[in-house]
Amino acid sequence: GVSRISIPLYGSYSEWHDGITQSPGSFAQTIDGISNLQSLRTNQTQYVELELKLLHSRVTKDENFKTLDLITTSLSPIDRLVFSGLFMSSTAISHKDEVFVRFEDTIEEITQLVERILILQLPLVVYYLPLCLLKKNALDYVIASKRHSVVLDRNLSQNFLDYPHPYVYFCSEITDGISVQRQ
Repeated sequence: GVSRISIPLYGSYSEWHDGITQSPGSFAQTIDGISNLQSLRTNQTQYVELELKLLHSRVTKDENFKTLDLITTSLSPIDRLVFSGLFMSSTAISHKDEVFVRFEDTIEEITQLVERILILQLPLVVYYLPLCLLKKNALDYVIASKRHSVVLDRNLSQNFLDYPHPYVYFCSEITDGISVQRQ
């Protein structure tokens, strides 16, 4: 069965979200879907985790703070929040000038958003963002102090989110933290 549903939010209002998805009405459908899932989760015997995603890109970086406010005021409770840089897909690469942002140029936005998530004590998962950009308190929140080694194999699905990818996933809900060795 389904154990987790992961939903990206590209903005805190319809014009912004719909403009990014290029699908009129997608924001309303997304919000309705989250509300329906919240209702189902209270009435079901099998619990389904709700994961909401914020994307760090040129077009979403300034809107992420408002989207986080929407999540905490109108869409809670959630089981975890994903804060992710862009996956280097062929679509993203073909629009690189429109969507990619240099991490070094947005370190303040990244730091401020992660620190805000820390204050809210939301379970946080960080993808495709260099952890060296995070301040120590944020890094300590994302990665616990004790470490285990994990070997990643690009050809096998790793159970960080069951997604075969060479990047490393770091998650605040892994209580002992992880360190990674590549083959």
